[in-house]
Amino acid sequence: MGSSILETLRAEGLLGDSYILECIGELANRLSYASEGEAVSYEDMYARLAREVDELPKLSLDLDISPGTESRYSIQLTQAMEQVVDRCDQVVRKTILFESRVKDAASRLRKVHGEFGAWYCLAAAERLAQAEAHLPALQVKQLADSEFSRLSRGLDVSMDSLLSAVKALKAEIT
Repeated sequence: MGSSILETLRAEGLLGDSYILECIGELANRLSYASEGEAVSYEDMYARLAREVDELPKLSLDLDISPGTESRYSIQLTQAMEQVVDRCDQVVRKTILFESRVKDAASRLRKVHGEFGAWYCLAAAERLAQAEAHLPALQVKQLADSEFSRLSRGLDVSMDSLLSAVKALKAEIT
């Protein structure tokens, strides 16, 4: 009983060449490619945005202004503030667009995760019944979650982490 049941509880053992395994594989490939030339991975895009945030211009104020130059200094300060705000707006727009793409990817992963969980639990329950073995439903669900994470190469976790990092980046720009 032991290892043969454990081996068949692997997603590939339970679901074989099913549609859901193909979906997970395709989704994982689309979301985790390495950038080569024109294509940009999620990690590369985040690194670009973080670099742009780090390079945002800073406003420095003069502590000592000569008498009679106040209006010229005020104009220079206003222009500098406009440049900083314009540059921040550009980076915020890019960050918001990237955040929406990360949210979309995380949503697709959650959807496929839910489908996979249902397929896995049904197949595991059937296989366990055939082997006259018992495993609580909660543990079967935990196995399904673990298998999904393995099959998606950990993207279910990394997309959530990336989303948190993008939110922190937006806060830094603000």
